[in-house]
Amino acid sequence: MQILNIGIDQAKQITDFGSAGVRLRHVGRGAGRNTVTLAWLEPGGALARHPAVGPQLLVVLSGGGEVSGAEGEFVPLGVGQGALWEPGEEHETRSTNGLTALMLEGEFDIHPGWKPE
Repeated sequence: MQILNIGIDQAKQITDFGSAGVRLRHVGRGAGRNTVTLAWLEPGGALARHPAVGPQLLVVLSGGGEVSGAEGEFVPLGVGQGALWEPGEEHETRSTNGLTALMLEGEFDIHPGWKPE
């Protein structure tokens, strides 16, 4: 077993696309271009609108916020909920009170038991 320090103190401040109050910590890479990343949005933080490089899944671990996809309409997202974006889809994540999320990017299959809302 290995214990990994993947906390916010190891994360990089992100300002791409006009983002503010966001820190990302890349945890690992899988086959191909698959990546696993932890994201922290401070209160009032936003990961500004940008295109998804490939399939991208964001799962809220703590806190909450709002996400938008191609249509630009924001939808609330809380603990245990996720958003899935398609390759090239413009999207944004923001939080009034702060959130921590796990992000998976790349080729993967969503379990058939997970039903979109």
